[in-house]
Amino acid sequence: MSNEIFIASREQTRQIDYEAIHSIKIPSLVLMEHAAIKLLHSIPDTSYQKIVIVCGPGNNGADGMALARLLALKEQPVSCIHPSMDRFSNEEKIQFEAIQKLDIPCFLNTDPAAFVELEQADMIVDALFGSGISRPIEGIFATWIEAINSLDAFVLAIDIPSGLNADTGEILGVCVHADLTIAIDSIKWGELLREGKNVCGTLKSVDIGIPSFLHRDCASLLNLEYVRSIFPRRDPFSYKNKNGKVLMIGGSDEMPGAISMAADACFHSGVGLLSVFVPKSIQMLLETKMSYVMSLGVPEENGRFSQDALSILKEQLDRYDAFSIGNGMHKYAVTEQMVKLLLASNKPVLVDADGLVYIKKGIDLSQRKADTILTPHLKEMADLLDIDVKEI
Repeated sequence: MSNEIFIASREQTRQIDYEAIHSIKIPSLVLMEHAAIKLLHSIPDTSYQKIVIVCGPGNNGADGMALARLLALKEQPVSCIHPSMDRFSNEEKIQFEAIQKLDIPCFLNTDPAAFVELEQADMIVDALFGSGISRPIEGIFATWIEAINSLDAFVLAIDIPSGLNADTGEILGVCVHADLTIAIDSIKWGELLREGKNVCGTLKSVDIGIPSFLHRDCASLLNLEYVRSIFPRRDPFSYKNKNGKVLMIGGSDEMPGAISMAADACFHSGVGLLSVFVPKSIQMLLETKMSYVMSLGVPEENGRFSQDALSILKEQLDRYDAFSIGNGMHKYAVTEQMVKLLLASNKPVLVDADGLVYIKKGIDLSQRKADTILTPHLKEMADLLDIDVKEI
């Protein structure tokens, strides 16, 4: 079981499911049962008078029916609304037979009584469509989504809110607005992009037993468990010099806050010894603001680093384990020279803000033997790639 939260596209999701079932030989019904159990445990610990699960024609609907069975076994009042049986997947047919054996109330989605049933729910589970849908939702299913959105009940979406494009985050005509979305196995890119953030509500993912190596082409989302698993444990008797020494270069009289905020984040990441390299005029301000940071106030000109500061920086290269540069510096000749100096070193370097513009000037980062981290915001990334910020 991995601590990573994976992010997958529609095609990656399809391929992962296929390999899990056909290569690893995990039966689809086993994966579905794992999903239903995780969904059951993810339902907020609140006493619901009536849960209605609205199922669609496919395995997302089958997940909903499996959840209905587990809820019924816990004596939770639950009912299902479903499409005509000729649209069921093979797994959905099996799950439907099981919930019928337990006498769980079921309503055809064209039956007027189904709408009455929905109106009585204080929790609605959206099990209409999963990540595979790519065309606008119309007809009876659009009507059901509009009905779900019109009510005050708590809405749980299984895997992805129905009507959300799993790749782009676009709404496909109409979309369920969920209070809680439980992504199955992996979060979908569309849940993080564009309208996805607005319609998912609280977004969580659940591990259903698919081996992590099948996610080899997926991105992953940082989370506390994963970060803890990769960060080294600090010896409680170690000395601060044994836990990394960082020098952060930045700041100006106009923007002292940029280097201050960056240094605060660096300190709380767990660095052993932190120093800031700043123009002399803001040194006292930073020392007053951050008692836990040492400072090097260096020569300046008009509130910015002077040419003399460059030679002082050269003397610091062997004294620190890692560097950052760019916060609040302004774009001018000395900034460019400092960035090139650090990137020519064999030390890890983080380049941010005003330092990023010089990355485009013939610096081949692939030749660096040490790690290089770039932290652009949307506009800075657009400038680095020479494309419009809307494309980013």
